[in-house]
Amino acid sequence: MEQKKELQVNKKDIRAFFLILIIPFLLTFILEHFGEFQYRGYGGVSISQYTVDNLTFTTILGNDINENVAGQGMGFVYQSGGNFKINGTYLGKLPYYLKGVAKDIILPLILIVVSFGVYFFKKKFSIKIT
Repeated sequence: MEQKKELQVNKKDIRAFFLILIIPFLLTFILEHFGEFQYRGYGGVSISQYTVDNLTFTTILGNDINENVAGQGMGFVYQSGGNFKINGTYLGKLPYYLKGVAKDIILPLILIVVSFGVYFFKKKFSIKIT
């Protein structure tokens, strides 16, 4: 009979594998919050009657996500101090951040490849400075 070879996997390697896969996507998601929203639309006599028609989200890598938001109730709302603000919430912007991660998929992929390279290099070689 043939003896089966045993493959041993260290728990640290499994944890590092999952962290290397998750952290670049999480980092890209956080960086997408620095993207820029631009609103276009039409309005009435005053800014408070202005209705948002088109939304463009520009990601950190310069990709654009355009959506027609007519009929979704987006418009300018009066804030304290005489300022007007789009009545969108964080949950309203969340889908654009996720779509931004999908558009900028090259950034997390590059980070994953570099992280795996560093991890395996560190595992294979030991560098000592004397």
